Amino acid sequence: MPVNINVIFKSGVGQLNAEQFRKGASLGTGSTDKTGTIPFADVQVGDAFSISGACAGTADMTISVTTVPATPVTFQAGNIFGSFTITKI
Repeated sequence: MPVNINVIFKSGVGQLNAEQFRKGASLGTGSTDKTGTIPFADVQVGDAFSISGACAGTADMTISVTTVPATPVTFQAGNIFGSFTITKI
């Protein structure tokens, strides 16, 4: 199932990296240095995403399916770190 990770950098400056895992194995990565979308083509329930990066102002991030913890999430200026598990597609 395709899944999108969407990010809005409120200050216009930032970097977001995402890595997909299934049963502990890395399946792929993506990144953006501007407001936009990081697409992942083959996502299943139970997959996890590790999120990292940084932003000059706040950044709003949404994953297009149900996750734990839930999204959207707002990150404050500085480093971005998070882990999200897909619970429903």
